Amino acid sequence: MVGIKIRPHSEKKIAAKRGEVYLIRFDPLIKGKFKKIVKNTEIKDPHPAVVISNDIQNQKSSRITVVPLTHTLKPFYEGWEVYSNFNNEKGKIMCDQVKNIDKQRIIKHLGTLDPKTLREVERKILDGLELINSLANEQLIMELHFGWDWRNVAVKNLKSTIYMTNQAQEHINQLTNQKRIRYLDISNRDLAGEANLKEFTALTSLNSYNNKFENLDFLNTLPNKDKLQRINFFGNQIKEIDLAWLLNTFPKLEYLNCENNPLSAKNLDNLTSKQFGKLVQGIKDKKIRINSFKGTILMDLLEYAQKLVNKGNNNQQQNAQYLQTLIQQGSSPVKSDNKQPGNNTLLLVGLIVFSILAVAIVGLELVEFPSSELVGWE
Repeated sequence: MVGIKIRPHSEKKIAAKRGEVYLIRFDPLIKGKFKKIVKNTEIKDPHPAVVISNDIQNQKSSRITVVPLTHTLKPFYEGWEVYSNFNNEKGKIMCDQVKNIDKQRIIKHLGTLDPKTLREVERKILDGLELINSLANEQLIMELHFGWDWRNVAVKNLKSTIYMTNQAQEHINQLTNQKRIRYLDISNRDLAGEANLKEFTALTSLNSYNNKFENLDFLNTLPNKDKLQRINFFGNQIKEIDLAWLLNTFPKLEYLNCENNPLSAKNLDNLTSKQFGKLVQGIKDKKIRINSFKGTILMDLLEYAQKLVNKGNNNQQQNAQYLQTLIQQGSSPVKSDNKQPGNNTLLLVGLIVFSILAVAIVGLELVEFPSSELVGWE
């Protein structure tokens, strides 16, 4: 009997580690040659990328998950990009281009990404996949296919990451090209504390929803306040808001969203009658979005409107009535259905009467006609 020897696979074993940056061949080989890139993409071949897959996968699997880095800078950055200073070269990590590749595509090791930037990459990817809110549910976490021996540890670590509060200034300091940024999105990062925006000379829009800011005082550090047009602080922890200060400090402000905050209004006496009317009109047009689900701001505005009316400013009577209606709707989320119970009752009674009549008619027909003609009534 002839023995057949099977030679082991000749591919070399490559050790890849999480957080390490490698020069990687992204395009597959075609008959031993590189396939040229013809599409409009920043990811040229070969290209540096950071490994984000866990080290268990990196060790046991032949594939790794990576995110490419680029040294191309734009006037402003997108919500899925993370600025980096890898090897003292300013660039971006493209979190919208996560790729799973064979380890044989690794050409060489370039260095290690700093842990803070790696954490930001992780958060951006979770944000992009809408996983932060989903994984905040412990039951959902427990249903994931974690190994039984380390499930509790994984849940604990994941929850601590999700609920971690980050200092706003630390995040701001990581941003490069601040003078050229017009649209700044720092949402969904659990940011809190003060921040200095003195370098953002071109800023026109600030998106900061689902963070933990308690006030808007740091907006005063913006150098060119007449450029700011849009502010979104939905879902923070802002307790007080000075609307007169906002309107006076940012004269071109077109849009303000402070919904889902425990808001109360202060210094309303500093508002002119014209400004107050403009404010209420903005609420009507949904360009100013505030509610009283967690605070008293609408009640504060109503009391101020009534105060103006009592002083003889009858022009504010309509605004007071509108705010009163808004408060009633807000205090009862099903307000739009308030008339519905009555309508539903009438409809229900009508259906019952109709059903009784239908049964009666059917009963008469059952007596009058042969059963073979009543199949459709069964």
